[in-house]
Amino acid sequence: MLPRLILSLAQPDPSATLAKLRETPALQAVLNGAEPGGVSPLGGVSQGAWAFSAAVLAHSAKGRPVLVVCPTGKLQEQLQQELETWLPALAKRPAKPPLFFPAWDVLPHEARLPHADVLSERLETLIHLAKRRKPSANSTAPGPVIVTTGVGLLQRTFSPAELKKRFRSFKLGQRIDPLDLVEWLEDQ
Repeated sequence: MLPRLILSLAQPDPSATLAKLRETPALQAVLNGAEPGGVSPLGGVSQGAWAFSAAVLAHSAKGRPVLVVCPTGKLQEQLQQELETWLPALAKRPAKPPLFFPAWDVLPHEARLPHADVLSERLETLIHLAKRRKPSANSTAPGPVIVTTGVGLLQRTFSPAELKKRFRSFKLGQRIDPLDLVEWLEDQ
């Protein structure tokens, strides 16, 4: 006699599904290498499951940042989009989207600045990390997930102290001398 099959239209419980998936050999290999400051290569995981594995790793990291380093910019964009789907799907509450940290699109010897979008995305990531508080010991929320390439990771950037020194905020209604603002912007 065949076992009875029950179909349900109820929303699945992501935490129960995640618990079952954590028992699979591929995810066990990723999670076992996920010590603080450790590197978890995804060599035994098919490319189609990289974003899912990174999302599971982010939820297991208990508030610590997770850095996803991609071999190419095209794969970085693909994983970014897939993580935007997986991170909220695995979370019990709304999850923050992954941070995109692109490589500069110019060579060091070129006499031009990187594209404004590249500068903006890099600065947005750095500001988010600089403002970040340390997670509590019993934190269950995933930490920030940063998606970059090896080249983007190796390129120089501001230290947190230097970034804070160069940051200036304004309040609605605040009066600012235009010449002082122009002078400050030129200094930056």
